[in-house]
Amino acid sequence: MYRISFNHTYDRLLEQIVTHKFKIDRLSDDIASGKKIHKISDDPIAISDSMRIKRSLSYIEEFKKNIDYANDWLSESETSLRAMNDSLVRAKELAIQMANASQTAETREGAAEEIDQMIRHLVAVGNAKYDDRYIFSGLSTDTAPFQANLNADGEIVSVTYQGDNGYFEIPTNFNSNTRVNVNGVDIGAQVGGTNDQIFSSLIALRDAMLANDPDAIENQLTPLDNALQTVNTQMVKIGSRMNSLEAKKAALENIGIDKQILMSEAVDTDFAQAISELEKTKTAFQASLTLFNSISELNIVNYL
Repeated sequence: MYRISFNHTYDRLLEQIVTHKFKIDRLSDDIASGKKIHKISDDPIAISDSMRIKRSLSYIEEFKKNIDYANDWLSESETSLRAMNDSLVRAKELAIQMANASQTAETREGAAEEIDQMIRHLVAVGNAKYDDRYIFSGLSTDTAPFQANLNADGEIVSVTYQGDNGYFEIPTNFNSNTRVNVNGVDIGAQVGGTNDQIFSSLIALRDAMLANDPDAIENQLTPLDNALQTVNTQMVKIGSRMNSLEAKKAALENIGIDKQILMSEAVDTDFAQAISELEKTKTAFQASLTLFNSISELNIVNYL
């Protein structure tokens, strides 16, 4: 008959007590800290996964910041383009009115003054900045894109585009970038040239009004329409880009939530499970301790 020695039973109970005590301490730490991993050796795979997830979450936050920056830049561009659109619409209204034979030299001169102020306003609008960078200069964002050229009387006779035709993009997702800027060429300018659609048509319209020439005024309706079409096209593109950015940001936020859940599953304590396991371990620990104390009180003589 196989008999278990007293010392073997004693050692097994002592080992169980130590194991239960270690598990109680570990579960108590998990519950107190809210984390089930306290050092790399606890779960190397989970640590590796959590580090990978943290990197992804860091990229996601950076992408979201880039999206906010791009949206603000595009919003500033849209505001400037809308001002151009409104001015061109008003200029066309004046052109239609002043082309009418019933108008006089005086009314046309008054309208010319309004167009002249419009030109000066649009030079300022075209030189708008975001984040201390010129938004319509292409890649030459430290250079004012539009330079007004004046005659001896201080009138603007032409406007030179000093920017370039470049674009810059920023990362807005793990595998895609977004073009941020609209340059002067997009709205009808020529690099280093003075035949910009917007300014040339407005300057020609002003001069025709000052010359009291209804035919010349009417001749500017088509150039004004072309300039309006160009501006509206860029506004539509900006709107589409901003909608795309909003969709990307929403997708990133959903991905971030999913990765936060994975991170939590990898390193955070499941409180319900941990508390249940702690209670079971305490019960087992108490039972082992009670049995150990009972055996410890036995005399070796009882086994002879």
